[in-house]
Amino acid sequence: MSRLQPKSALWRADGPTEPASAPRLSGSAAHLQQLQRMHARLRQTPRQTGQLYSNHTHYSPADPEARIAYKRGKPRLLTYRASVSVDAARHVITHIHADLADGRDSLYLLALVEATQQRLRRWGLRLHNVVADAGYGSGENYAQLESQGLVGYIPPHGCYKEQRPGFTYDVPTDSYVCSQGKRLAFDRRIVDRQGNAKNRYMAHRTDCRSCPVNVACKGNIPQEKRLHDTVYKASYERMLSRLATRTGKRMMRLHASTVEPVLGSLITYYGLRHLSKKRQAGAAKVLYLAAMAYNLKKYLRTPQQPARLALALPLPTPFIGIGTYPPFATATETIRHF
Repeated sequence: MSRLQPKSALWRADGPTEPASAPRLSGSAAHLQQLQRMHARLRQTPRQTGQLYSNHTHYSPADPEARIAYKRGKPRLLTYRASVSVDAARHVITHIHADLADGRDSLYLLALVEATQQRLRRWGLRLHNVVADAGYGSGENYAQLESQGLVGYIPPHGCYKEQRPGFTYDVPTDSYVCSQGKRLAFDRRIVDRQGNAKNRYMAHRTDCRSCPVNVACKGNIPQEKRLHDTVYKASYERMLSRLATRTGKRMMRLHASTVEPVLGSLITYYGLRHLSKKRQAGAAKVLYLAAMAYNLKKYLRTPQQPARLALALPLPTPFIGIGTYPPFATATETIRHF
């Protein structure tokens, strides 16, 4: 972290500042300004010590693919994201790979599911249920899992609003009804600044103009009340209904007792706390070796079935059988053929 370098701007008035291969500032100008304001507020806090870093403004010259990750109450670190899938029945790792740590977990769920399915198909196994934590929850993931015939048990992310206080959603008409009995009909589909598709619902101006809670409901500037909802609302509702069942609650307990301990063991006992290789390819090698060591250790600790003895008997005379084998084959050769 002490060797991080600031990224340069893409262009300058008299031409490019650095070669094209050098890392550039990422993110829009508005996002960079928001980041500067946030860092300015953090520097004013008495607990803030040291310099603040972001993936949009700094990079590591020794490992440009490593990303700065942080959690509340913990220091910033250069990390890679370890995506792991575990078989809940045998507690073994079925797939693992390394991703960049500057994106949300939900962006890598579908790739993880597809890679796990391909590996299981080689052994004649099928994937039916997908259990994950809330970080992998998104409407797009819910819809994709349903289209593939998979049953998901993934809690929604905190950004999803299940209920709107004072408004009731009407499924047949795809509209909202406010507390005053006025309807907010579907207007059109829009895309927000984060690139998420949403449905916009709007009330009539005449209804809002004569409403007794006009200002308290919509504010001073808008002329009518507007609500924005995700386009995957039906998928969210089905997921919430599934999680509320006894099976859904059992699946979440199974996830907490199966997947989380495996990931904790990899970090604590199998060397994933500090990687010995650089770049994403090097990190993937470390993850593969750790997963193989974990599975081999799990296999050695599993009680093995006793070996079954087989006795080769001489062929009766005459011998009548079905199959294409040499007519005068020995008993051992016949058993090997079958």
